[in-house]
Amino acid sequence: SITASGGSNGIVLNNTGALGGLTVTGDGGGLNNGSGGTIQNTTGDGISLSNTARVRLARMNVNNNLGDGIGGSNVNGLLIERMNISGNGDSAAEDESGVNISELTGTAFAGTNPTGILTSAISNNHEFQVQITNTTGTLTDFRLTDNTISSDGTSGTIGNLVNFLGLGSATMTLNASGGSYTGAAPNTATGIQADHSGTSGTVTANVTGGTFTNNNVAVSVSVANGGNLNFNVDGTTST
Repeated sequence: SITASGGSNGIVLNNTGALGGLTVTGDGGGLNNGSGGTIQNTTGDGISLSNTARVRLARMNVNNNLGDGIGGSNVNGLLIERMNISGNGDSAAEDESGVNISELTGTAFAGTNPTGILTSAISNNHEFQVQITNTTGTLTDFRLTDNTISSDGTSGTIGNLVNFLGLGSATMTLNASGGSYTGAAPNTATGIQADHSGTSGTVTANVTGGTFTNNNVAVSVSVANGGNLNFNVDGTTST
C-alpha cells in the first residue's frame, strides 16, 4: 500500500517509459476498503501521471487534494478499480476533478494496456468527477463499469459528472455499463457527456444500463467541426 498526507503530490510517475508504471492492489478483495493506502491533503494532484504506462490502482482512498485526485497526461494504460475518490480540486480554471487525464491511450480491455474505472466511488470533486480529453491517438476501449459517481452540487464549480471529449484527430471509445450517476440539478449538469469537436477522428460512446438520477441531462452526445460520432444508449434508467 501507499499512503501520503500533505506535500505537493502523493504519487508522481513522470517519464517512466513504455514498460514503467505502478500497480497497487491492496488486499485484492471485493471491497472498496482503502487497503491500498490513502492519498490526501496534497497541494497539487494527489496522484500525478505524466508520460507513463501500465498504471493500475486499486482499493485506495484519494481525498481532499487541492489539485485533481488523479491527474496527468500522455498515459498509455490506466486501470482504476475499487477506489474512493472524493473532495479533490479547488480550481475550475484548471478543470480540477476527481480523475482528469488528457492524451490517454490504451489497448483493448483484455490487452496489455487496458483503460477504465471499475466499481469505484467518485464524488463531490470540484468541477468534474471524471474527465478524459484527447487531441490525438487512439483510446481503444475505455470502460466505466458499475461505478457510483455523484455530486451534491456544493463542492465547487460543478459541471458534468463525466466528460469524454475528443479534439483534434483523436479516436476514442467509451464503453459504460451499469453503475449510478447522481447529480443535484440544476447545480450539476449532465451525467455522461461524449463529444467530438475536432478536425477528424471519431468518438464512439456505448452506454448500457446504469441509473441516472437528478441530472439536467442523463446522457448527452454531440459533434462539431470535422469530428465524427457513433453512439448507442440502451437500457438506462433516468429520473
